Amino acid sequence: LKTAYEESHGELSGKYLPLVSLAYAEMLAAGRDPIRFIASAVRDAGAPPVSSATVRSHIKRAREEGYLTPTRQGKASGEATEKTRQELRASAET
Repeated sequence: LKTAYEESHGELSGKYLPLVSLAYAEMLAAGRDPIRFIASAVRDAGAPPVSSATVRSHIKRAREEGYLTPTRQGKASGEATEKTRQELRASAET
């Protein structure tokens, strides 16, 4: 996640959205706070601190682009989609 954020230069492109989607889904499944985890990982990448609102906007964008399953407003839920897995596999092969 850190590397993808660095490579995207803070843009919501490349491997960042699929990885953020996977991290979000995995943290939810583990009972951890995915927003806090993602914000921490981005900060650890040497980027300026990212607010919870910014991370939520990244998650929203990931849903809009089909990387996470839909959810009800205000409900933290979602799973990484097949699109997420395919893009991550493809990027691992290059």
